[in-house]
Amino acid sequence: MNGRCYRWLRGRASTVVLTSPTCPPSPGLIAAIVIEPIMASGGIVVPSYGYLTDVAQLAKKRTGALLVMDEVTTGFGRTGKMFAFEHAGIEPDIIAVSKGLTSGYLPLGAVIASDALYDGFLGSNQSGRAFSNAYTYGGHPVSCAVALATLDVMEEEAILDNVGAVGGHLYRKLCDLKDSTSSIGDIRGMGLLYGIELVDRNGVPVPGETGKAVSAAALADGLIVRALGSMSHVLVLVPPLILDIQGADRIVAKLGAAIDRVMTSRN
Repeated sequence: MNGRCYRWLRGRASTVVLTSPTCPPSPGLIAAIVIEPIMASGGIVVPSYGYLTDVAQLAKKRTGALLVMDEVTTGFGRTGKMFAFEHAGIEPDIIAVSKGLTSGYLPLGAVIASDALYDGFLGSNQSGRAFSNAYTYGGHPVSCAVALATLDVMEEEAILDNVGAVGGHLYRKLCDLKDSTSSIGDIRGMGLLYGIELVDRNGVPVPGETGKAVSAAALADGLIVRALGSMSHVLVLVPPLILDIQGADRIVAKLGAAIDRVMTSRN
């Protein structure tokens, strides 16, 4: 993926790719549309306002396709709502979840389906409607107990409210950091999930080695910020959902110092 492709994705016109002559919106032609509400591994790309709504309408009203949301990264409070698609006010048919379901303490994944879809597979084996597929560790009691405990803590400690308040503060501080240096080309994300794009003096994404060097410099100072794989010029910041204001300030200070150290040495 082009490292600067987010500048195109911010326009609602990007839904044109789903209605082109090679992909006409005909009922029955498309089985499902699978989408991340925030593109994670692609660089923490947040769709423009209205994009997910357009996709949902395309799926439900024009093609009859199922709308599948991949909330593995964004689900369970990461963006300030239980699921990121809620920001767009849409209702998917299927939601894929993991990671935050247990806060990462034990592996667990799940698929959530709408009542209408679930009822389509509800029946006896003799009816031919039963969904009989199974997994060796499906419904593992220990992992499920951890998931239930995680959900209890989220409710009891008002985690979603904390993510909204602290996440907003963190975003403002990151934007202030961007304004103070020419080494940051973009800050994107929401809640407590952000991508920081590193650029050179001409606004061009830096080589991946530079992003990895900033990540290493931050780690040496006690801050975990990940250079994003094949898009290592993008640093991914995913702090704990219990982060407070003081912690957010320390994160930005340490990140700024790491960027300054590495970029100064390479200019």
